[in-house]
Amino acid sequence: MDCITDLPRTKREVDSIWVVVDRLPKRCHFVPTTKKVTAEGVARLFIEHIWKLHGMPTNIVSDRDRKFVSAFWQHVFNVSSTRDSQTERMNRTLEEYLRWFVVHDDLDVHLANAEFAVNSTVNSSTKLAPFEADLGYIPLNPLYLTAKQLDNIPKSRRGAEFHEHHAAIFLRCREALAQAQERMRNVYDRNRVEQEFEVGDRVYLGTQNLDRKHTGLPNSSKFGRKWLGPYSIYNHAYELNIQSGNKLHPVFNTGSLKPYREPSRLSRPNDVITADGSVGQLVQNLVGKRRHK
Repeated sequence: MDCITDLPRTKREVDSIWVVVDRLPKRCHFVPTTKKVTAEGVARLFIEHIWKLHGMPTNIVSDRDRKFVSAFWQHVFNVSSTRDSQTERMNRTLEEYLRWFVVHDDLDVHLANAEFAVNSTVNSSTKLAPFEADLGYIPLNPLYLTAKQLDNIPKSRRGAEFHEHHAAIFLRCREALAQAQERMRNVYDRNRVEQEFEVGDRVYLGTQNLDRKHTGLPNSSKFGRKWLGPYSIYNHAYELNIQSGNKLHPVFNTGSLKPYREPSRLSRPNDVITADGSVGQLVQNLVGKRRHK
């Protein structure tokens, strides 16, 4: 068990996510909560979201946060032991997923879709989807309903809209999750060989070491863009063609860059730093126009 805290506050006052992972099947649960939740509140969340589905655990693994080692928590789970957290990697994957999928004030709305997408995706450790390891099967989702199956269901306009809406959401969930997992895989598998670029090469610029007050990036780094661009290498000192007018120095170390690759399909354009220092997107060209009478 672990908690992702200090997230942008949503309309429902949620600013944290309680992450619970079943160690064997790797099935996970994402529970919206607040940073100020008490030990009693955590215990209530456990009863409402975890115990009713899985029963009492024989062992609890946490990050030794005060919420998990308080007297109340120890009283409720006096037969459980506490060791260092092993859910940090899932937290990072979830953060990557949410960064690509949500608007900053509605992350709690998408947790159910995120949880279903993670639990129905094959885990690299078990080679099974967590649902399959835990339940023996993967529950049905809107994408797998065939046209014949839908024909047998009484039709209504709102029902059809509901199905299409959630099918689209789930597809976006799977795509965002795949992107998040690919990025996490690259982080863990990346060796430390020095990268080399040529003048004219297109690259992404990492935001980790950028001064956020000069970039227009959000104050919360958890959901902010990790990479900006693409930019072109301007000279051999790895000077980028950042628009003039902003306060960023255009020369960067190779460790802050990664190669740009043309996307294989239509996707959301990446952000760049505009001339006024804000983060946004540039229009490359106008492909058509329509006049309304």
